Amino acid sequence: MSWYADELREAGVDIPDAGSLLRAWDELPTPSRYAFSGEDPNWDGADYPVPATSAVLFTASQRLRQRLSVLWDTAHREARNLGLDAGLVAPRPPEALRMFVPTYDEIAALVDAGPHEDVDYEWFETPRWIPLTAARLVGYARARNLGARAAYRALAPLRAIGALVPELSAEAEAALPDDVPTAHDAVAVDPAYRVSAPGDPLHPLDLVGIAGRLGEPVRHTWERRITPYLALEASPPSVTDVPDVVPGWQDLAILSEGLDGRLPALTGPVGQDRIERCARAVGETPEWVCRRLEIYAGLFGLRL
Repeated sequence: MSWYADELREAGVDIPDAGSLLRAWDELPTPSRYAFSGEDPNWDGADYPVPATSAVLFTASQRLRQRLSVLWDTAHREARNLGLDAGLVAPRPPEALRMFVPTYDEIAALVDAGPHEDVDYEWFETPRWIPLTAARLVGYARARNLGARAAYRALAPLRAIGALVPELSAEAEAALPDDVPTAHDAVAVDPAYRVSAPGDPLHPLDLVGIAGRLGEPVRHTWERRITPYLALEASPPSVTDVPDVVPGWQDLAILSEGLDGRLPALTGPVGQDRIERCARAVGETPEWVCRRLEIYAGLFGLRL
């Protein structure tokens, strides 16, 4: 592979001069191989060198249970020994973080790492930073038995080495709960329980479905479990006029165009034919359907 890299560079392809790293890879000591892999190089799928980015070195520090300074120093030493480009190794972390020893909990919250199964082989993707979301913050807080605000403050300093921890305003940080999140809170912010596509804003149908799953009023789910974490949403949701009602499965059915609890959601004018279709689908009377739709009219923009 080093020969191919050298030939490509000679042909004018703009790639780092890492030929010496490729040639020395099999003979490097184990800590050095971790520093330029991030994962255990004893796994075939991780037995290859990559640039020692901050995410790679952070992951390697967790895998070896070492202080950040140990892996960073190892990477810089090998870079000098092998004559590698300076850009192949991340700058050293600030003094305040050099003694920090990452745990799996920080990796789960901030790094995409680990094996990825393909059709016929297992491959370890290069560790990379991923944005801190509400679901990852809640997962981290629960794992460390911390309140959500304390968990955010524990992760925020890692922004200095490249972690994608958003800078919250004082108001948004203060809105994060003091208490350790519950399993119900974890469900409320987990995209796996939404019907909207990943990365899309929270949809009213998501909210109804989550509240129904938790068996609690929609307003409680919105105000107590979701609203405190809105600053961590990739796209702010457009949710207003949230009713104080516990949803049933019938509500999800009649609020979706396909009567299946999935998007697209019912919105706009609702005629008598639609009401009768909903009634047949859920085994209720048209009058019952009207009463339920009136409860959600403001949230879904319905006009009966």
